[in-house]
Amino acid sequence: MDMFHAMLLRFLLFLNPDIGFQYGMVTKNCYTFPKEADLLCFHTVCNDGELAYQDVESIVRYFGATEFDWVVHEQDIFSQMILKECGFINYFNLPAMKYDLEFCLYENADNVKEIIGCDGKGIDHFAHVKAQSGGDSVQENLNKIYYLTSNIYDASLLHMYVAYDCDVPVAAGIMLQSSQNVATLHAIAVIPEARGKGFAKAIVKKALWDAKQQGCSQAVLLSSAMGKPLYEKIGFKDYAQYCVYTLPSRIKKSVHYDFFLKNEIHE
Repeated sequence: MDMFHAMLLRFLLFLNPDIGFQYGMVTKNCYTFPKEADLLCFHTVCNDGELAYQDVESIVRYFGATEFDWVVHEQDIFSQMILKECGFINYFNLPAMKYDLEFCLYENADNVKEIIGCDGKGIDHFAHVKAQSGGDSVQENLNKIYYLTSNIYDASLLHMYVAYDCDVPVAAGIMLQSSQNVATLHAIAVIPEARGKGFAKAIVKKALWDAKQQGCSQAVLLSSAMGKPLYEKIGFKDYAQYCVYTLPSRIKKSVHYDFFLKNEIHE
């Protein structure tokens, strides 16, 4: 994996210190979001360079009983071999996709609202959409939002969106800007009864346009297999494939299980 793609992966996993999120270097090659943050969706590990058995042992000790996933580029065969020999299993893959913002055109999105500042109502709507779409509770989602908003050093880099259907919040998503003129899209979600009606597309198109207006040149995201057709329709292209590993005893509790395996994104 080249250094640029390694940097993009860290951005996609919130291991992005240039906007205020501090990652942990548990070993010289392994990055992880600090376990003290107590946010399960960020308990993900990635490694730069050659992985060693000692690295895996250190990471397992670091997390203790806390669930976590390890994300590895599909071409990093050596790291995958080490993880498998340490008892990890590859239980699904994530396509990484990018979009050239030069080709982004404005589309009317009156039903999509950006959460501005300490908009308590908007934040509450975002948390409820995320909870209804599967995974964490409303309070857990509120905790994550407050962590993001309180740790980012420049609030203008964090964009949170909610889409409405007749004033009912039905979809949500996040866009983050980096110092490398790259926007990352996260947590695109739609409540079950509103899926297939274009709300996810509206969120993504709004986020892409805002990223372009802020001077970003490209946008990237990690997609589920079922969400991929939507992103391809919008114009995203594959640039990498990542393998997600976890310990067998932790599959049902893992970082990505609910979101990527049980609750796929729908247009």
